[in-house]
Amino acid sequence: MSSLQDMTTWDRALYQGQELPPPQQRQLESLVSTTTGHPIPGTTPADPAGYGLGVEQMTSPSTGTVWFYGGATFGYRVAHLYFPRSGIIIALAVNSAAAPGNDDLGTLAGSVYQALQKAGAAQGS
Repeated sequence: MSSLQDMTTWDRALYQGQELPPPQQRQLESLVSTTTGHPIPGTTPADPAGYGLGVEQMTSPSTGTVWFYGGATFGYRVAHLYFPRSGIIIALAVNSAAAPGNDDLGTLAGSVYQALQKAGAAQGS
């Protein structure tokens, strides 16, 4: 199995609650609204972005609810996205550095998801 397959297998197990004991899974998924700074049970169209313990959740009309992680180091960036409704995982890794306020990795992830939707592999909200 390739390292990319290992990563996506682990991502799926993590977001489906198979990697952590239940108390730690609850901590991972405990969200704070990025709009209000207050704890929320989950994101909604009215409060679409929440930050957990190293992961984020977003809800939009085009994708539904998405769990994701994004990270970077000198010259490298990654994003892992898990779409619970369809079970799709998108893993992106690029050799680049984003200028502050000019990160197109999210746009790339959105384009990949739209291509999957057009191909019939991904369901909308």
